[in-house]
Amino acid sequence: MTELNTDAQPDDLFWMRRAIELARLGQYSTKPNPNVGCVIVKDAQLLGEGFHPRAGQPHAEVFALRQAAEQAQGATAYVTLEPCAHYGRTPPCAKALVDAGVVKVVVACPD
Repeated sequence: MTELNTDAQPDDLFWMRRAIELARLGQYSTKPNPNVGCVIVKDAQLLGEGFHPRAGQPHAEVFALRQAAEQAQGATAYVTLEPCAHYGRTPPCAKALVDAGVVKVVVACPD
């Protein structure tokens, strides 16, 4: 079961701003995919971050999870775009987040 909460907390805004900054790093290189940034946070500590650099390469969530490694268990992911849930050129990011033990996902924009 998922819970939708549209009330942003101050920490949510802080970390989402960082995810947006990261997404901008992929500007002009991700077509046809959108620019996406992701940060993984637990106990107000940044554990991992990433952005989608190019179509066909891993998505932002995967890069952030690689940095966070086992620390992602129990963490929150801040992602500028709702994580993909389908198999394409890359496996679904939603599954990667679940498999890593991320307990909360905050998104800026639904997909």
